[in-house]
Amino acid sequence: MIWAKLGVSHAQYDLALIYMSGTIGVTKDHAKAIKWLKLAAKKRHTGAQYILAIMYIQGWGVSENFSEAVRLLQMAAKKGNKDAMECLARMYLEGQGIPPDYQKAIKWYRLAGKKGVVSAQYHLGEIYLSGFGETEQSNQKALKWYLMAARQGYDAAQCKVGIMYMDGRGVPVDMKEAIKWLQRSARQEYPPAQSCLGRLYRNGDGVQRDYEQAFQWFERSAKQGFYPAQANLATMYAMGHGVQENNIMAYAWISIATMDADKEALSTIEALKEQLQSKMTAAEIHQAKNIQTHLFIRMESKTEFGPVWGEIGIS
Repeated sequence: MIWAKLGVSHAQYDLALIYMSGTIGVTKDHAKAIKWLKLAAKKRHTGAQYILAIMYIQGWGVSENFSEAVRLLQMAAKKGNKDAMECLARMYLEGQGIPPDYQKAIKWYRLAGKKGVVSAQYHLGEIYLSGFGETEQSNQKALKWYLMAARQGYDAAQCKVGIMYMDGRGVPVDMKEAIKWLQRSARQEYPPAQSCLGRLYRNGDGVQRDYEQAFQWFERSAKQGFYPAQANLATMYAMGHGVQENNIMAYAWISIATMDADKEALSTIEALKEQLQSKMTAAEIHQAKNIQTHLFIRMESKTEFGPVWGEIGIS
């Protein structure tokens, strides 16, 4: 406190963090946190400038003010704050508080990426893969940045690297590498990677066909709310692949999948649901709807999934 009052910027910054978190016996107080952040920011403390910018973006304890956030981010980024660089890039990309400028967004993402900010590396991969804005599409550049993030353990990037090796985008097709990266991502519970592994094991692409493995990966992804995995899990139940054939469970999962499916996928999912319904009795559909509710509540509350059979009254 003494050093903060004497105008030492890093002490002011530290005191602000204490007021923000309410640690060391101090009552949480956003107003006092902002006061000390502003004092430290005026003394060009880049950490204070960055956090204050985030507070203006989110409207935490202050009125939302994107323009002020950009001003603070620009000061911090120019002084080398890597988090400010990444955030400033996003502001340029989305046109928040400043006119959109894709080249400046790439510039700041690249600078942040070179400093090891994984989210910046990942977003550069996304930009180059899609050719976003005026950027020239490049699979090679996309893979380069995805790999940088993937090697730091970023699950979404690991999944993208796996898919690029699988599809031969920017690199020759290499299913061994594809599966290696998809497994790394899937083991971090990243749903798209788990679903992708499920498809590979189901189809026998690059691996020996294994319906039980496919079922397990689809189930892990489905329970996290990933609708393509939910639809595939329903199909596994309907066909008895990797699990005992069960139209009731298939109907429950396909019904959940319809909740989030995009328009392109919805018609296919609805068609499968209608096929299942035509084979089921009214009592079975009623049981399936009970299970659907049970599963949905557990997904929303993120509670552990236990046996559903006895609880729902299915034998």
